[in-house]
Amino acid sequence: MPSITGLNIFRAIAVIMMIIAHSIRIQSNFTALMRAPHTASLWDQCLLFFIHIEPIISAQFLFISGFSLTLSLFKQSSNLSSAHKRRWLLALPTKLFLLYGISVLFFVGDNGLQFPDLFVSSGILSIIAVSMAISGILLTGPKPIFSLTVATIVTLLLAYYLEQSKTSIIGLNAGAGGAIPLLCMTFIGAIIGIIFQRHGTRGLFISAAIGCFVGILTMIQSYPWIFTVKSQFQLFPGDPVSSVIHSFQYALGLGDVTPTKVRVQFWNHSSIFALRVTGTLTLVLALLVVIFTRYNNRWTQVLNTIGQHALLIYVLHLLLLGVLEISGVKPTTGWQTTLLVISLVMIGFGVILIRNKSGSFRRKLFDSFDPGTQ
Repeated sequence: MPSITGLNIFRAIAVIMMIIAHSIRIQSNFTALMRAPHTASLWDQCLLFFIHIEPIISAQFLFISGFSLTLSLFKQSSNLSSAHKRRWLLALPTKLFLLYGISVLFFVGDNGLQFPDLFVSSGILSIIAVSMAISGILLTGPKPIFSLTVATIVTLLLAYYLEQSKTSIIGLNAGAGGAIPLLCMTFIGAIIGIIFQRHGTRGLFISAAIGCFVGILTMIQSYPWIFTVKSQFQLFPGDPVSSVIHSFQYALGLGDVTPTKVRVQFWNHSSIFALRVTGTLTLVLALLVVIFTRYNNRWTQVLNTIGQHALLIYVLHLLLLGVLEISGVKPTTGWQTTLLVISLVMIGFGVILIRNKSGSFRRKLFDSFDPGTQ
């Protein structure tokens, strides 16, 4: 099955939205804006909107990952042999270990050595890696829709239990990367991918209608969209770079560095969150697939290219934002943050063009940062 422009554009939109959410966080007056949003300018309020919908953006990433994973399995044929499934499944670990490794590296750069968070709750990329590994195994089983549905139900029930018991477990619903219930968004995306593979856009719209109906039903009760969970972190002295160095010294038993133990709050998706957003995400995907099957121009091609290499742009923008934060060069107003977002996207697009025009060795090097599943 060939690459789908609408899906790539959906992925491009997701990564640009995440870049906006991350960029506004380094704006010098971000904390003040969050404490008193009524004092924010219209421009700042537009940017803060992406902070408020960040849970949907991260869920969108997982949903797209599951959908893309299904398409990669059925890329060549809808009738798959056991040998083809086995080869496909065995090709996944390298890509997923890369995702997980990048997630761990960024966590260390941001928080230093924090155990066990470093390995079990490092961020969104690690959740994508784990969810894709589980989805890949279930997709190659005899009844993928049934097994993925069971996995979704079990995940949601576990999330509900953790919420009702007010239990916070690092690696599940607590820490910088709460995997429960976010894992199920990849399972759902994989199910929608199977339906699309079998029934085309008609299947997407029917799935969207059912999903939106279920989502409306969940709105009847005022159940929270997200929950606040607490995790224990070790706070090391010094600036961002020094604190990371001190965390290594402490882990190796060097020097007399003594961290301060603090309770850090994170938000995590609620068990009902997936039911509320699945229909909308499926509808948006269906519309984009239909619209961009026929509609094509220069901007479409740019977004399509960004979507195809979204991971590379995601990694690059985090690196550049980290450099700005360490150097102290930060935007001070909303329009400066907007220019920063545009610059980050353009730099990423430029790197993609360099990649496409580079020689064999360079392309392989760049490809290692873009383990796309399509």
